[in-house]
Amino acid sequence: MSKSDVKSDFKWKMYTDENMRLFPKDDTIWYFSNNSSTRYMPHTFVSKEPDRERETGQIIAPPSSLVDPLERHSIILAGYAIHHKGYYHSRRNTAFTDLICVIEGALVVKFDGKRKTLRRGEALILPPKCEADNYVDCRRVRVFWAHLKNTAFWREILGDLTFTKKLENFEAISRLIDIYRDEVFSSARSMRVLDMVAELLVTFLRREFSAGKRHVLRGRIEKLVKLMSDSLDRDWSLKRASEESGLSVKDIESGCMKNYMMSFSKLTLKMRMHRAIDLLKMGFTNVEIAAKLGYATPYSFSKAFKLYYGKSPKIFMGD
Repeated sequence: MSKSDVKSDFKWKMYTDENMRLFPKDDTIWYFSNNSSTRYMPHTFVSKEPDRERETGQIIAPPSSLVDPLERHSIILAGYAIHHKGYYHSRRNTAFTDLICVIEGALVVKFDGKRKTLRRGEALILPPKCEADNYVDCRRVRVFWAHLKNTAFWREILGDLTFTKKLENFEAISRLIDIYRDEVFSSARSMRVLDMVAELLVTFLRREFSAGKRHVLRGRIEKLVKLMSDSLDRDWSLKRASEESGLSVKDIESGCMKNYMMSFSKLTLKMRMHRAIDLLKMGFTNVEIAAKLGYATPYSFSKAFKLYYGKSPKIFMGD
């Protein structure tokens, strides 16, 4: 979306090397904590008490003296927002993972060369160093968002993949978000209640996204294996597989073990040896097969074949 596409009046605009934001004047944000170190919004726009008479055009943060229960779960900052048509955010985060969940309406997101519309109950996970755009081209959208620290806790749950997911427990998660927001801005707020709700919210998110990560990783591994199967003449090292797939070496090894019950190297060898049988049956010579399967010489192919099957290609075909 270009600047000329935007028709709304804006309360605030920001342009940096890592962020571009267009914030329509009617947009609203409820910050769940007062962590100004990660909040880009100018402090002059932020109030400490919500105006109960209106829903739009407010930017609210709780008192800075309030202890943040979410921080105990490695959540740097979180909040609830109402965005209107014209809202646009382009970013490349380097220090944290972004979680965006649509509560109502539709949010358009662009990442990894793809464009997807997130609707009610769908969420986006955007790891550090990943680029993404999101914008609103409908009347309005309500979203919950969180900046998650790049810690072992969240990496174990989310990995380093960008993915979207339809939340199976959306109603429960949405209700917990509402309860937390209402309690944070209540004049009689209870830290005990906030602690309990934060614990439940993180528990639900962990359940949701652990499954989401496994599903996405499985699909990416299957895509990688298909690519390898179609080009076995290439030198398929772990490093090359990582570069081609965009997956980390750790995720490739983990995915191969979970999907195929073997390491990456054993899976690669298995694919080559099974293809070798097909090629031998089709009448190809060792010289030709070595070239097709990425072996430097016919001898290295024959040696690998014998180690795998216990017989040389010639004897194997003679049986």
